[in-house]
Amino acid sequence: MSDSTSPFAASASSTVPDKPTLDGIEAKWSAAWEEQGTFGFDRSKTRDQVYSIDTPPPTVSGSLHVGHVFSYTHTDCMARYKRMRGFEVFYPMGWDDNGLPTERRVQNYYGVRCDPSLPYDPDFEPPEKPDAKNQLP
Repeated sequence: MSDSTSPFAASASSTVPDKPTLDGIEAKWSAAWEEQGTFGFDRSKTRDQVYSIDTPPPTVSGSLHVGHVFSYTHTDCMARYKRMRGFEVFYPMGWDDNGLPTERRVQNYYGVRCDPSLPYDPDFEPPEKPDAKNQLP
């Protein structure tokens, strides 16, 4: 195939914009995936037609880093592979925002430490406005 007939060849009139925009891309692909049922799950399928992935939800653990990607890439690849092989894939995704990292952040913010030996105080109310100077590191 010559360069002039290549589907990747740029035409003389096409230019790359100085500032590309992503406006509308999410809506476009979300609509396409919804229409195609890409991430749908048919509960009426038999057990041998279903591939289920059960992973613990990720926690809120600070800024995203390569470890977050690594943790879910392998299960995402398996889900995609099984879909391509005709399985109904059950791959729920959620977020755990009540784990230890969040608990520690709240304790630091309010300048308190959790003592599990203390009884639960149902009347406890956090301060209206925490004092930033008294926050723990």
